[in-house]
Amino acid sequence: MFTIKHVTSRGNEAIFAAANVSFTEEVGSYVCSQLPGRNYTPATVWYGDAGKLEPLTGGVVYVMNSAGATVAKYDLAPNLGVGVVGEAVDPDPHNNLRAA
Repeated sequence: MFTIKHVTSRGNEAIFAAANVSFTEEVGSYVCSQLPGRNYTPATVWYGDAGKLEPLTGGVVYVMNSAGATVAKYDLAPNLGVGVVGEAVDPDPHNNLRAA
């Protein structure tokens, strides 16, 4: 069993228990998603039990094991960098935290 702590970009916090946790990375560019024909899917942490997973987007998510140790940290803020032809580019590649 895992404990999930979600801190929103406004500082609100919520804690959940989950048997399963997974992560899907951001696809596309948030900035270019407003252009016709551009799709965007935010970085998402999925948590829950075998039959039902719930999404968490935005903010930061911490995943703790049963001993209380943090086993993963995800920064779910949208990537606002824009590269050639609207592909997402991180202006500082050390700024995005992924699974620890």
